[in-house]
Amino acid sequence: MTCVTGDDTGLVKVWDITRSSAASLKHTFGSQSRTRGVASMCWVDKSTTDLLACGMDGIVRRYDGRGGLVRGQAVLKVQPATAAAMNVVGQRLVVVGKTGRLAVVKCLDESHAADDDAADDDAGARLLRPWQPSWGHAAAGRDASQAETDEEEGDGASLLLGYPGQEAPVSIDAVHIHRRFQLMATAGKDTQLAIWDVASERFDKPLFLAANVRDHVLDVPYPVYNTGVCIVSSHVFCVCTAFHQVRFYDRRASERPVQEFPIAREIQRRPTSIVQWNSNKFLIGEASGDIHLYDTRRGFASRAKMRGVGSVRHIVKHPAGYAIIAAIGLDRKVRIYHVPTGKLLSETYIKQQGTCALLAQDAPFLDDVASYTGVVNAKAPETTKGLGDALWDTMVPVTDDFEDDANGPSVAVSTPGPDTGSEHVPLLRALRQNNQRAGRSSDARIATKEVGDDASRIRPTVAKQPAPSTKRRRTPND
Repeated sequence: MTCVTGDDTGLVKVWDITRSSAASLKHTFGSQSRTRGVASMCWVDKSTTDLLACGMDGIVRRYDGRGGLVRGQAVLKVQPATAAAMNVVGQRLVVVGKTGRLAVVKCLDESHAADDDAADDDAGARLLRPWQPSWGHAAAGRDASQAETDEEEGDGASLLLGYPGQEAPVSIDAVHIHRRFQLMATAGKDTQLAIWDVASERFDKPLFLAANVRDHVLDVPYPVYNTGVCIVSSHVFCVCTAFHQVRFYDRRASERPVQEFPIAREIQRRPTSIVQWNSNKFLIGEASGDIHLYDTRRGFASRAKMRGVGSVRHIVKHPAGYAIIAAIGLDRKVRIYHVPTGKLLSETYIKQQGTCALLAQDAPFLDDVASYTGVVNAKAPETTKGLGDALWDTMVPVTDDFEDDANGPSVAVSTPGPDTGSEHVPLLRALRQNNQRAGRSSDARIATKEVGDDASRIRPTVAKQPAPSTKRRRTPND
């Protein structure tokens, strides 16, 4: 497996972690300069071969992670707000700046680039082309002079996000760009959660703008400081605040949070990021370097606490659906964890302070597959309390990388209920395929029994409860 890291000195390093013994450095891109430090990275497509890296100088560079080649670059003059503030949505590269400025660049593959620019001599520059969106400067409330200024700022079309009621530049501290839903979520200090529709190319008005919680009993408004944001579905969104709160929004119900969970008891430092793991679990990184697995049904899982040293800068999931993540922080190390057990699988010293990381879709640690495919509950695997807990614990992680990934392991998971009929078949089939791909049998976690060739009659077996004791208890009269 390939792991790509970016640091604050402008270096992009490609690491080979196929073996569990140690990581080897394959390629290094760029030169050390504080002015061009890597702020954000993303993959171009589902092949996870070419990657895009945007520096603090506002220049997006395209690299070939396998061949070690530099494909091209584009000058955007927009510094990404966070490590997740850049992504490719429908052949359009979207970059969100710290002050709410949005830049868009069209990404072309080699075949389209050859047809589009046959007369151009620079083959590398054709892979990133300026792209004029259809929203227009008039829709964003700009005059002709401002439109000329925007066009002169870089190679891509850029404009300020249209936050209603805010004339000054906003502060963006959390961004999530979902490729499959083609939605973008932004939030920050004194900036409420806003959802933007990337597919419609309209950024003058948000699709959904959250409202603050109701004022205190003394008519004092609560401060707003969102440090992490996550798009759960096309209607449900999640944020974590610097005041140790996790809030869920449903744009079909209300502009205010529909649920709020305090996390100050388990997390001591300020939360820095939040990532959705599966349908009901989220990964929360904090300033002390720890990563917590938060379950909305049961709270925090202490056995899945992933410990670190430096503040967590970026958390990235495996694009193929393996139960591992990569975390990079200020301690100059990139760590790979097994999320269900919280086990540290790999730790690589990258020599500089890391800012962002990426994982390729190939399988990791081929020589030691059992290190990250063990039982979910390593402490007491036989004490599961029923069918529902077993299904939720072994659920595959949610992948939101590519909207056209038809062969990926992401599946539509149904909520388990008392009936064990055919509604669990897609989930069990996905679990079986995931376990076989990882190198173990499908009945390691949940034993299933098939009757005939009908796959809809899969019946999960539940461990039998011990019979109550019939021994007579002694009394003082005896």
